[in-house]
Amino acid sequence: MELTMIRAGRIVNTHGVRGEVKVLPEGVEPELLLDCPALYVDGAPMAPAARRVHKGCLLVKLKGIDDMDAALTLNRDRPGGVRPWLLTLPLLCGITLLLGWLYHVTLGGEALWVDLALYAAVMVLGFWLPTRFSGPFRGVRWLLPILAAALLALLIAWFTVRPPEALLFRDLSAVGSWLPLPC
Repeated sequence: MELTMIRAGRIVNTHGVRGEVKVLPEGVEPELLLDCPALYVDGAPMAPAARRVHKGCLLVKLKGIDDMDAALTLNRDRPGGVRPWLLTLPLLCGITLLLGWLYHVTLGGEALWVDLALYAAVMVLGFWLPTRFSGPFRGVRWLLPILAAALLALLIAWFTVRPPEALLFRDLSAVGSWLPLPC
């Protein structure tokens, strides 16, 4: 029988200067991880020398990790903090523009409730997608959000300089379609 490992948390940062790492539990209470005889980092077993719960996270001191620099190597290639959100932002912008273009230009839709539903769906995706960028990333998978951001920037620059002849890109400010507001 093959032993199956379940991901119970991820290393999100270091804690202090003595080599402790902060583990964010995923789907389990941090107290449950206090009794584990070994923790696996990238598939390799590591023996914890000390561990304690602190503000909903598990602080672990691993044997052989004695300073902050050594603890940082365990967290390498794993984006933390605001980075996953920044990586998904260009993707969300592109998805929103694509869905808006498909609905309004291709399908000719004009219903506000569909716009609101699309916006809500993209926002839900926006809160779920950064959880998928928890690493470690190597190779092409790490470059995909960066390439998507570069492509979106190129498309924005291209459409600014040479806008297509579609209604979505026309300047309607001189048409007089704006209603005056009564004061």
